[in-house]
Amino acid sequence: MFDMGWDEMLLIGVVSLVVIGPKDLPKVLRQAGVWARRAREMASEFQHGIEEMARESEVADLKKDVEHAVDATMFRKELEQAVSLDEPTICTTPPDPAPLPNPAPLPVHAPSVPPEP
Repeated sequence: MFDMGWDEMLLIGVVSLVVIGPKDLPKVLRQAGVWARRAREMASEFQHGIEEMARESEVADLKKDVEHAVDATMFRKELEQAVSLDEPTICTTPPDPAPLPNPAPLPVHAPSVPPEP
């Protein structure tokens, strides 16, 4: 996030040493460390909360899918039982079509030749 190299860190250290002074610098650095740790803990808690919500959402979606699958299976079983008790087995393949009758042969005519004079 922050692109800070060694030269920038050295500059910040020298400026803070001059501005704050060598006497109070350890206290200030300690307090800055405490604030950084708290910020990291808050970020970690936030990330954990978001991950937990995502897991709960996934679990809820899976639960809905399982309930839907169970309902479909129960419906199929009830339907099969109702069909098997009420009606005889129905053939699902269509019967063979009746063969077509052979068409009558067409009459063959001799070519007409004009009579000779």
